[in-house]
Amino acid sequence: MYMRSMQQFTESLARMKLPMEIDKSERKDQDCGDVIQNHESSNNNNIISEIDDDVPKVGMCFGTIEDANQFYQNYAKLVGFVTKIRFTRRVGKDKVSKNQMITCNREGKRKSRVFPIEKTNLRTNYNFLARISIRLNKEGLWIISKVCLDHSHPCDPEMAKLLTCNRVMTMHMCRVIERNNEAGVRPSKTYQVLVGEAGGFSKINLMEKDVRNYLSRKVCNVTEEMGAYPRF
Repeated sequence: MYMRSMQQFTESLARMKLPMEIDKSERKDQDCGDVIQNHESSNNNNIISEIDDDVPKVGMCFGTIEDANQFYQNYAKLVGFVTKIRFTRRVGKDKVSKNQMITCNREGKRKSRVFPIEKTNLRTNYNFLARISIRLNKEGLWIISKVCLDHSHPCDPEMAKLLTCNRVMTMHMCRVIERNNEAGVRPSKTYQVLVGEAGGFSKINLMEKDVRNYLSRKVCNVTEEMGAYPRF
């Protein structure tokens, strides 16, 4: 009887401790979730604070329409998307620009008539709403009249530099590629040299295929020039 009562007592204690252990594990998971959530929110706040000065606002003025376009392109690069000119309204016989709307290149829900296999630059429209509208005022300045910062598809600011419009090849890079190609250096090694000069992959707005494409275009141009000369 004594052994049976002791066994029942220990089983009852085990039942009592089990919920407590579960509560502790749940509390630890909840604390970890709170830490991760706080870390993510702090990262988002840091990103917002970094680009707050470059966020377009209604009433901003620019000297030329090109300056307004460049400002919005810089903002799009920080956020992680690409811009395009939706339309430009011109008036008068001289066709002077008066209004312009700049949107994301994924704006709209249009369906392309080109068969997908024939497309050279695949892109999906997500009805992206981010846009600005600028107009020419009486003083001859371009002013932002409407701003929409809504995003309907994920944006990655770190990968924005690898978008087609943001990849830039300087004259120095072209010279390095041409010299290494004449010396018999492979494009992959040339790309590593450019990455080393820039200070790492995170500081270069170029991809290895851009090096190969540049060499291919160079060969095509030389071939066309040679074909233009008459043969005797």
